[in-house]
Amino acid sequence: MIIRDRKELIDFLQETLIRSPLRALLNKNELLGGFNPMLESEPGWIVLVTSETGKEWLIGVLPGPGRKFKIRYLDKVPWENWVGNLPYRELFRGDNPDEYEARRSNILQDKEL
Repeated sequence: MIIRDRKELIDFLQETLIRSPLRALLNKNELLGGFNPMLESEPGWIVLVTSETGKEWLIGVLPGPGRKFKIRYLDKVPWENWVGNLPYRELFRGDNPDEYEARRSNILQDKEL
């Protein structure tokens, strides 16, 4: 399997997620884009899914060997590692790249202080 765009990423999650996050994915989802690293030293994408009642899950998708992918449930978004500003990487940009770039910049500025 290859994930080339947002639709393919969401399709992969529909085939993989357990019941409650899957229902939330079908209700409302937001691709936050690519992160390097996302989890420890591994790059990946993060999708925020929200249920009808407002419960949220942060779901990380990590590329693995042999075109296989893994999912991880995350506690927080590592905005300082957002890489959606790289050229030619539409899947990494996410749904609201200007907002995500601002979050990344704010965190990096705070770390400099």
